[in-house]
Amino acid sequence: MALVTSMAAPQVARADPPPARAPAAPATEAPAQPTIGGAPVSAARGVAANPAALDPWHRVLSLDAQAGVGTPLGFGGVAVDATPSPYFTIGVGVGGSKSGAQGALMGRLRILSESGTGIAFGGGVSFGAYDASPLFEWDTSTRWHWSQAVWANIEMSVEHRWPSGFELRGFWGTALLTNKTASSCSEVDLEAHESLSCSGGGADGMFITEVPYMGLSLGYAFDLKPSRANGATASLTPATRR
Repeated sequence: MALVTSMAAPQVARADPPPARAPAAPATEAPAQPTIGGAPVSAARGVAANPAALDPWHRVLSLDAQAGVGTPLGFGGVAVDATPSPYFTIGVGVGGSKSGAQGALMGRLRILSESGTGIAFGGGVSFGAYDASPLFEWDTSTRWHWSQAVWANIEMSVEHRWPSGFELRGFWGTALLTNKTASSCSEVDLEAHESLSCSGGGADGMFITEVPYMGLSLGYAFDLKPSRANGATASLTPATRR
């Protein structure tokens, strides 16, 4: 009897082929947005189409009303300012004090923040009628009068201008009388209510020939360059299909 020996061939596990991938969808580009001056419409509405929103100081001419104590324009007045550069302003104004009409020519250099708020340092000259007397009076008092006092002014201010053109400025400084000896004076007897003439000059000191002042200014800056705000060559680019 024959003995038959057989060996089973080892079975090798076969890996299943990877599942077929679905074909990738063709890449599509988002349609180009309409632009104005190369900027998207959404951005152009705020910045490209209206640079004044970020730079309200491009408005060159402004009209301001001022009020204060001892200011170059007296107790109150009006001023016209020219701002040829966002960092520089020069202006002229007229006003009045208890002594009479006042006039001033002032300029200031400005340091600006992105919000439109600036810190300015300036100075100038002012002139007008002026009456002075000592701050404290006893039995007699000396009164000085200048028909045309001339002042040198130095000041600091904090100011803000909104994109709409409205502006607000608070300022303080010191006025120095330059023609001290151009006064006429009188001695007043406060008890007898008599007035005697005296020699001119002699006026000096704080609150007489050195006068600190402070004030507030509110005004509006006119936009004389509307083409800059609206875009001189702004064009609308329609969306394109690919």
